[in-house]
Amino acid sequence: MITSTHDAILQKLIEHHPRSKRSRIRQLARALTFVAEGIKPSQLIDDGSVAPVPLAQALESLEAQDGASGLRVWIHGPSGSFGVLNVAAVARLACPPPCVMDASSNSPAGTILHPSSAIESLKCIQLLSEACRRSTAILSGHVLSLSGRAPSAGVALAGWLLDYPVVYALKSDSTGFDCRLDVQHYRRYKESEAQWEEGAVGNNLGGSPLCCFEVFIRRDEEGTAEQERLQSFTVPQVALKDPITYRSAALHKISAPYIGGSGQGRPLPLAGQR
Repeated sequence: MITSTHDAILQKLIEHHPRSKRSRIRQLARALTFVAEGIKPSQLIDDGSVAPVPLAQALESLEAQDGASGLRVWIHGPSGSFGVLNVAAVARLACPPPCVMDASSNSPAGTILHPSSAIESLKCIQLLSEACRRSTAILSGHVLSLSGRAPSAGVALAGWLLDYPVVYALKSDSTGFDCRLDVQHYRRYKESEAQWEEGAVGNNLGGSPLCCFEVFIRRDEEGTAEQERLQSFTVPQVALKDPITYRSAALHKISAPYIGGSGQGRPLPLAGQR
């Protein structure tokens, strides 16, 4: 089933992206196969040769293929982030996320946010979650477009869609915030004019030691075994030293096997969790 789904996705991606490098298209096809099979709920697209509209066209033509239905293009206009999601898989994600960490520059690293303090990020997540739970309203060939004022909200949205146990958000004032989800057919969809300025928003992660967790999937093909990274996420080391203090089920879950391990400290830009 996975092989046939992969072959169908690869064929349609090649048809709709004739100028893209085949190696990148093959890599994207493998990633979208994991999404189609429900192994992961979403895939971020960071290949500049792949745009939302041609991708939506490719996914629409897959509707008749077994195992490849229910894939939709999503885009967060303010940050320019976009990707592909599995409607059924996203509908099963916890909303709000189990653990939201404050990435504000004036907050200590490892500070956990109450959902009401991250309204801009969580409103985007809530809108997309509700839309996927009403999946009958999301038709083939449509782009799920989220708009709003905060580019930084795309970070928490991407982390949630990738099913990370910990996502980062900024503490914000909910007064006057406006976020909207438009379900537009790709023929009427206009490319986002959003521009993200690197470093425009300060964060508390640049000098903080982080533990990076990676999850791999093993593929056995013709007697050879290959590992492919399924997801990767980070958690400030300070939050793992004493997870009971933070009272987070998500931190309890990931801390037990890794306490005492060697966390790698590195800066993490707030521009996205890719």
